[in-house]
Amino acid sequence: MSAFEWIDEIPDGWEPPVDLLGPSQDVVANLAIKMLTCDYLGHQVLVLVGRFIAEHSLFTMWFLREGKAAVGAREALLLTLLPMEQVRIVYEAWQYFERVPVVANSDEEAVRLGERRGQARLGLENALQSAIDAFRYAPGRNVD
Repeated sequence: MSAFEWIDEIPDGWEPPVDLLGPSQDVVANLAIKMLTCDYLGHQVLVLVGRFIAEHSLFTMWFLREGKAAVGAREALLLTLLPMEQVRIVYEAWQYFERVPVVANSDEEAVRLGERRGQARLGLENALQSAIDAFRYAPGRNVD
């Protein structure tokens, strides 16, 4: 048995969709730009978007400076997949939020859409918080 057979067990990483490949080369920044330009997102979500960007950057700096050396080869390889997995989760929640119509044709429909939008916003908040926590508390990372 080879010492590196575990590499075959590592899942393939997520490939971001075309709409996250611009305007910059950073998919986290591109996703954040999409969310920050939404006029009806809400301040709580905007705060979480800022934290998402910050924790992603702090995770990346930690991983490049000391993270790779702080964990074994298998764990380091798994940690390289963490950012795209978190972007995928947040992107999917964003897509769900974005698909809820903004304009209603009746008062009843406005109430239903408001409830759907609220649920979608909560899902986006949860996805962002989960990603923030995943970056902040990644295996091997000691955060004060």
